[in-house]
Amino acid sequence: MVDAFDEFFTDRPATHVNGSKQIDQISVSRGLANYIDFAFILDPSHGAGDHSYVGIDLNLSSLTSRSNLRDLDPGHVQNRNLISTDVKASQAYLAILLKMNDGHNIQFRFQELWQICEKHNRCSDDDFRLFHKLSDLLYKHAKQAEVDCK
Repeated sequence: MVDAFDEFFTDRPATHVNGSKQIDQISVSRGLANYIDFAFILDPSHGAGDHSYVGIDLNLSSLTSRSNLRDLDPGHVQNRNLISTDVKASQAYLAILLKMNDGHNIQFRFQELWQICEKHNRCSDDDFRLFHKLSDLLYKHAKQAEVDCK
Protein backbone atom coordinates (compact mmCIF):
# COMPACT_ATOMS: atom_id res chain seq x y z
CA MET A 1 0.00 0.00 0.00
CA VAL A 2 1.09 3.56 -0.67
CA ASP A 3 -0.17 6.97 0.39
CA ALA A 4 -2.43 8.30 -2.37
CA PHE A 5 -1.87 11.90 -1.22
CA ASP A 6 1.93 11.98 -1.03
CA GLU A 7 2.56 13.64 -4.38
CA PHE A 8 -0.31 16.12 -4.02
CA PHE A 9 0.25 17.57 -0.51
CA THR A 10 2.99 18.75 1.78
CA ASP A 11 0.71 20.00 4.58
CA ARG A 12 -2.63 18.43 5.35
CA PRO A 13 -5.61 19.87 7.21
CA ALA A 14 -6.81 18.56 10.54
CA THR A 15 -9.21 15.64 10.50
CA HIS A 16 -11.79 17.56 12.53
CA VAL A 17 -12.70 21.24 12.75
CA ASN A 18 -11.82 21.25 16.48
CA GLY A 19 -8.84 18.92 16.10
CA SER A 20 -5.18 19.51 15.57
CA LYS A 21 -4.11 16.11 14.21
CA GLN A 22 -3.50 16.04 10.48
CA ILE A 23 -4.70 13.30 8.18
CA ASP A 24 -1.73 10.94 8.15
CA GLN A 25 -2.37 9.04 4.96
CA ILE A 26 -4.95 7.58 2.63
CA SER A 27 -3.72 4.16 1.54
CA VAL A 28 -4.29 2.57 -1.85
CA SER A 29 -2.64 -0.38 -3.53
CA ARG A 30 0.53 0.36 -5.50
CA GLY A 31 -1.23 -0.72 -8.70
CA LEU A 32 -4.21 1.58 -8.17
CA ALA A 33 -1.93 4.54 -7.38
CA ASN A 34 -0.89 4.57 -11.05
CA TYR A 35 -4.46 5.57 -11.99
CA ILE A 36 -4.80 8.57 -9.66
CA ASP A 37 -5.13 11.83 -11.60
CA PHE A 38 -5.71 14.06 -8.58
CA ALA A 39 -6.29 13.82 -4.84
CA PHE A 40 -7.84 16.41 -2.57
CA ILE A 41 -8.56 17.10 1.08
CA LEU A 42 -11.04 19.81 2.00
CA ASP A 43 -10.35 21.65 5.21
CA PRO A 44 -13.16 20.84 7.69
CA SER A 45 -14.04 24.54 7.93
CA HIS A 46 -14.98 24.49 4.22
CA GLY A 47 -17.33 21.50 4.38
CA ALA A 48 -20.91 21.00 5.45
CA GLY A 49 -19.89 18.82 8.39
CA ASP A 50 -17.15 19.07 10.98
CA HIS A 51 -14.78 16.49 9.44
CA SER A 52 -12.42 16.76 6.49
CA TYR A 53 -13.58 15.44 3.16
CA VAL A 54 -11.07 13.46 1.15
CA GLY A 55 -11.29 12.49 -2.48
CA ILE A 56 -9.36 10.83 -5.25
CA ASP A 57 -9.99 11.32 -8.96
CA LEU A 58 -9.23 8.12 -10.82
CA ASN A 59 -8.58 7.79 -14.54
CA LEU A 60 -11.57 5.50 -15.10
CA SER A 61 -10.95 5.20 -18.83
CA SER A 62 -7.56 3.56 -18.29
CA LEU A 63 -8.73 1.65 -15.25
CA THR A 64 -11.82 0.07 -16.82
CA SER A 65 -10.00 -0.78 -20.03
CA ARG A 66 -7.96 -3.35 -18.10
CA SER A 67 -9.01 -6.94 -18.64
CA ASN A 68 -8.37 -7.83 -15.00
CA LEU A 69 -8.56 -5.59 -11.96
CA ARG A 70 -7.56 -8.25 -9.41
CA ASP A 71 -3.92 -7.18 -9.36
CA LEU A 72 -5.05 -3.76 -8.11
CA ASP A 73 -6.64 -5.37 -5.04
CA PRO A 74 -4.51 -4.69 -1.94
CA GLY A 75 -5.60 -8.06 -0.53
CA HIS A 76 -4.16 -9.91 -3.53
CA VAL A 77 -1.15 -12.11 -2.71
CA GLN A 78 1.22 -9.89 -4.70
CA ASN A 79 0.07 -6.77 -2.84
CA ARG A 80 0.21 -7.91 0.76
CA ASN A 81 2.52 -5.17 1.99
CA LEU A 82 -0.16 -3.71 4.21
CA ILE A 83 0.59 -0.80 6.50
CA SER A 84 -2.02 -1.79 9.07
CA THR A 85 -0.78 -3.32 12.30
CA ASP A 86 -3.83 -5.57 12.22
CA VAL A 87 -3.29 -7.49 8.97
CA LYS A 88 -5.95 -10.08 9.83
CA ALA A 89 -8.59 -7.39 10.27
CA SER A 90 -7.53 -5.74 6.99
CA GLN A 91 -7.73 -9.06 5.17
CA ALA A 92 -11.14 -9.84 6.69
CA TYR A 93 -12.44 -6.41 5.69
CA LEU A 94 -11.20 -6.82 2.13
CA ALA A 95 -12.61 -10.36 1.87
CA ILE A 96 -16.05 -9.20 3.04
CA LEU A 97 -15.98 -6.20 0.72
CA LEU A 98 -14.89 -8.29 -2.27
CA LYS A 99 -17.64 -10.83 -1.61
CA MET A 100 -20.32 -8.13 -1.42
CA ASN A 101 -19.06 -6.33 -4.54
CA ASP A 102 -18.71 -9.58 -6.50
CA GLY A 103 -22.23 -10.57 -5.42
CA HIS A 104 -23.57 -7.42 -7.04
CA ASN A 105 -21.19 -7.69 -10.03
CA ILE A 106 -20.12 -4.08 -9.45
CA GLN A 107 -16.85 -4.22 -11.38
CA PHE A 108 -18.61 -5.49 -14.51
CA ARG A 109 -21.47 -3.01 -14.12
CA PHE A 110 -19.07 -0.05 -13.87
CA GLN A 111 -17.12 -1.29 -16.87
CA GLU A 112 -20.31 -1.83 -18.87
CA LEU A 113 -21.57 1.66 -17.96
CA TRP A 114 -18.27 3.19 -19.02
CA GLN A 115 -18.36 1.35 -22.36
CA ILE A 116 -21.89 2.61 -23.04
CA CYS A 117 -20.81 6.20 -22.38
CA GLU A 118 -17.72 5.75 -24.56
CA LYS A 119 -19.79 4.22 -27.38
CA HIS A 120 -22.18 7.19 -27.46
CA ASN A 121 -19.41 9.67 -26.65
CA ARG A 122 -21.52 10.94 -23.75
CA CYS A 123 -23.30 9.73 -20.63
CA SER A 124 -27.04 10.13 -20.42
CA ASP A 125 -28.89 11.26 -17.29
CA ASP A 126 -29.81 7.60 -16.72
CA ASP A 127 -26.12 6.66 -16.98
CA PHE A 128 -25.25 9.28 -14.35
CA ARG A 129 -28.04 8.03 -12.08
CA LEU A 130 -26.76 4.45 -12.44
CA PHE A 131 -23.19 5.60 -11.75
CA HIS A 132 -24.35 7.30 -8.54
CA LYS A 133 -26.40 4.26 -7.57
CA LEU A 134 -23.33 2.02 -7.99
CA SER A 135 -21.17 4.51 -6.08
CA ASP A 136 -23.70 4.54 -3.24
CA LEU A 137 -23.71 0.73 -3.24
CA LEU A 138 -19.89 0.68 -3.00
CA TYR A 139 -20.07 3.06 -0.04
CA LYS A 140 -22.77 0.97 1.62
CA HIS A 141 -20.67 -2.18 1.16
CA ALA A 142 -17.58 -0.48 2.61
CA LYS A 143 -19.52 0.66 5.68
CA GLN A 144 -21.10 -2.78 6.14
CA ALA A 145 -17.73 -4.53 5.82
CA GLU A 146 -16.35 -2.16 8.46
CA VAL A 147 -19.22 -3.05 10.82
CA ASP A 148 -18.79 -6.77 10.14
CA CYS A 149 -15.09 -6.60 11.01
CA LYS A 150 -15.58 -4.90 14.38
